[in-house]
Amino acid sequence: MLEPQQYDFGGQVTRGAYVVASSVWNGLSTDPTLLWAFFRAQRTAFANTPFRHPHGAPVVMAQVRQLDPRWAGLTRMQALVRGVVKQLNPVLAACAGRRIGVALALPEDMGPHTLRKVRGGLSALEETVRAEVEAQGGPAGCAVHTEARGHAAGAYCVMQAAHAVASGALDVTIVLGVDTYYDPAIVAQLLAEERILDTKAHDAFLPGEGAAALVLAAGDITGSRRWSAMAEVRAVGTCDEPATLDNDTRMLGMGLSRACHAATAKLRRAGGELDWWMTDMTPEHLRAREFQLAWPRVAQGLMPPTATLDHLPSQLGDLGAASIPTGIALACESFRHSGSSARNCLVTASSVGHARAAVLVHACGAPGDAPHG
Repeated sequence: MLEPQQYDFGGQVTRGAYVVASSVWNGLSTDPTLLWAFFRAQRTAFANTPFRHPHGAPVVMAQVRQLDPRWAGLTRMQALVRGVVKQLNPVLAACAGRRIGVALALPEDMGPHTLRKVRGGLSALEETVRAEVEAQGGPAGCAVHTEARGHAAGAYCVMQAAHAVASGALDVTIVLGVDTYYDPAIVAQLLAEERILDTKAHDAFLPGEGAAALVLAAGDITGSRRWSAMAEVRAVGTCDEPATLDNDTRMLGMGLSRACHAATAKLRRAGGELDWWMTDMTPEHLRAREFQLAWPRVAQGLMPPTATLDHLPSQLGDLGAASIPTGIALACESFRHSGSSARNCLVTASSVGHARAAVLVHACGAPGDAPHG
């Protein structure tokens, strides 16, 4: 197992890294505010799809119903990317002359070195991102950094993006996560592994699809543009977990535990409280056991009795590489609408492979929370 990596931002670097805009598109909503409202109302996005279980019943997913049901895989991912970047037009249109980069979170099987490229089209997706950023007022040919680590990929993207703006390497960064299970090859593989939930497979999950984007800027850029900072990125923790679904290693939950400890270490040392935890845990036995082992280790002495624990995919289906950006966008909306008394939110994710990650964000707006600069 690799040792955990820890990246602290808030207060350690003078410029800070702030979320100034967000966008989402998933089975529930095409708008972060609506997603927040539907999340509070406990609505679900589940519906039958054209895919079938071997016994004939339709496969249930949380699919985006605005998309053509004949589209699959890469085509849907490109449409999702266009949808979330288009929502960022007001911010991108105000970024003329600014240095902008994109950190793109992708499924594990879209990596440049993977042998089984089920989804394919990595370069095509990167070009879609560049074209849409330019179409919405951003610079032409902006750099796109990809992290094909599945569920945990968003945290690696936040880490890279926050460091870029906090260090002054870039003025604005976009963290974008996109994923879909709406693909015949993916569905066939999951059915063969009995991983899709139905009346005959209980130790399984409900697939979803979606995209989410976050715009990060440094404190001085935020002030000069009069952008309202919704949240500050305080820390990111990452680690590897040796136990996965495709090996026999005993699950001890150490990868997720260490990632979360790394992301909350500074908060703990300062005597702060973690009052909101948002996890991407699914009902699968291995994933549930992992979280059950990690949560008390991290929560002890850090989460007060009034703290909230949310399982994001229970309503949206499994969002894969879009999990962490969606979780952060939801936290930002809750902070903005005072939908929660929480000031600190830990968003965590466990990939199908080894990657585990956690991002700590802090609500802006309280005394002392004003952006630096």
